[in-house]
Amino acid sequence: MTSPTEGKAMMAVRVDRSTLAAFDALAEGRGGRSALLRSMLDQAMQNVTGAPLVAARSDSANGRVSIRLTSAEMAVVDHRPRHAAPIELAGSKRWCVVTSA
Repeated sequence: MTSPTEGKAMMAVRVDRSTLAAFDALAEGRGGRSALLRSMLDQAMQNVTGAPLVAARSDSANGRVSIRLTSAEMAVVDHRPRHAAPIELAGSKRWCVVTSA
């Protein structure tokens, strides 16, 4: 007899509580959270069939990029929503994702 988990893998993701609540509401009547997620993943994978694949890294990333910000620039970054959005620094727009210490 074959186990129902044989040939399967587990995947976990962290989301906001409100996102999970909305997902659970959508999953109601669609077989539940796992069934809906499996269905969405299957659909997503069908939509990318034939898309070019990015080769897996053969080694771990060890390069770093750092920038120095003035206190005023850091204050601007700290008060922006935490998503990638153009931030004007020194007169030119750049895509920045910044985590302050």
